[in-house]
Amino acid sequence: MINRDEHMVPDNRIVCIPEAPDYAGSMMSVIEPMRGHPQRPELGQHSYHCLPVVVGNQYGFAIRSLTSWTAVWNGGPSPSDTRVTLDPEVGTHSTQNVSSHFGSGIVTVQNRFHFRTPPGVNLLVMDAPNHFHFNLSNLFAVVEADNLRRDFTFNLKIVKPDVEVSVKKGDLISAIIPMPRYFVDDFEVVSGLDVFPHEVIRAEQKQGDKFGKMRLEDDPKKPNEVGKLYWRGLDADGNKFDDHQRKVTPGRLDKEPGLLKRLQRLLKRDSE
Repeated sequence: MINRDEHMVPDNRIVCIPEAPDYAGSMMSVIEPMRGHPQRPELGQHSYHCLPVVVGNQYGFAIRSLTSWTAVWNGGPSPSDTRVTLDPEVGTHSTQNVSSHFGSGIVTVQNRFHFRTPPGVNLLVMDAPNHFHFNLSNLFAVVEADNLRRDFTFNLKIVKPDVEVSVKKGDLISAIIPMPRYFVDDFEVVSGLDVFPHEVIRAEQKQGDKFGKMRLEDDPKKPNEVGKLYWRGLDADGNKFDDHQRKVTPGRLDKEPGLLKRLQRLLKRDSE
């Protein structure tokens, strides 16, 4: 059994298990790693200089559509209220099924393989990062792929009834992102006034004021009208960030033992 005894999913790997030998040859054509794809031309030139967007564009693994299809939802609750039409010139693909299964304007994409992750690692299911389809959005889901021994479906919601949606063969329609289980459970949003002394809060406010002034007065005079302080890992006074990511590259945890130890402590705590 996978993830028991000696048959463990290796660290930093998501393993694909075909339902049958016939699907093994084509299942990897569904997966598109986002790492190395930092740009989205449809977002405009400014996005190329926005580091949070550039990094976010490269998170996770996208799911490709292996066929072209259209769908229309009449607003009703049953599966028959959504009509999915496959392009006859492209045809169907045995590794991936597209249908109206759950109702309520949801189009279900089912692949003939399933994912397995290392122990304690979930998969977040979501839209492919900054890839957009008119009138179509993924249902966000969290899957225990280290435990689940079968496939799960990708479910795309038609937002507005009576408006056709269209997907082309090769389009990125969904995505998965690995995330340690329990990582987000204990987070809360609180007022900084309840956490830090007044002088610390005031220093943060002054930083915000300084950044705002630079953005309005200094940055418009620079190339591409951006100051690039965040990109370089600097605050408004030139202080360096303690830990700053500019690229999505493998092996970072191996090079930064402190980061790996923090993650291991988290997983150990939540498994006890």
